[in-house]
Amino acid sequence: MDIHRVLDNLISEHKEFRRVLSKIEEEIKESVSQESIDLLIEFIKREVDEHSYKEEEVLYELAGDRFDVDAIVFAHENIRERLREFEDLVEDFRKGEADEEVVKRESLSFINMLRDHFSEEENLFFPLIRGDDLYV
Repeated sequence: MDIHRVLDNLISEHKEFRRVLSKIEEEIKESVSQESIDLLIEFIKREVDEHSYKEEEVLYELAGDRFDVDAIVFAHENIRERLREFEDLVEDFRKGEADEEVVKRESLSFINMLRDHFSEEENLFFPLIRGDDLYV
């Protein structure tokens, strides 16, 4: 398995995720609807989480001594925990127990957190896995 090809494929998936997240973000900024919130949750569960597990499995195999993949696993676990908290907030919103502005703010914050995570992987973790020397 070629590490460069694998990482390039993961980065391509990140680009597609950013595109979809931007579309969802536009909808949420326009109006917080049950559909837009459900779309965000389902996208994260279906696409992003599946991608995360793929990263974890494949990168454990490929990283060797160059990088401790547990750093990525830890970041993914934080995202999964944040999703559970977000789903609780959305459930409260459905019951009329949470304010629309709070849901909007948390939705947009979650989207930005995902973007930041993708950037961290692409600019820090993946170069380390490739064996690049980083001068920070």
